[in-house]
Amino acid sequence: MEPRSLFAIALAISLANGTLSPWLPWIAFFVPFFLPEIVPLTRETVFYSASFMLGMGTLLAGGVAAAIYEGLTRQTAVTERAMQVWIAGCLFVSTPAVLRLLGL
Repeated sequence: MEPRSLFAIALAISLANGTLSPWLPWIAFFVPFFLPEIVPLTRETVFYSASFMLGMGTLLAGGVAAAIYEGLTRQTAVTERAMQVWIAGCLFVSTPAVLRLLGL
């Protein structure tokens, strides 16, 4: 599979985690401190901003795992294996959201 397609899977996992994470109410509590004054503080803007922060944090955490893998294997180009590590990192961070989705 092409690395670009695997990145799209990691992105989808991250966005799903941003929406389904049990940490969403906690992040939503702190969102008003990070939003600029020009953004109105409505329920929608707080929810979408918190969801975006969680999703991008998940993507970043998965990317750190992939970067460590690439550094240890001394790779210079993006490979399919590195993208699989990125997906695994995103899935690991998304474990609470997956458990919540399954009702466990």
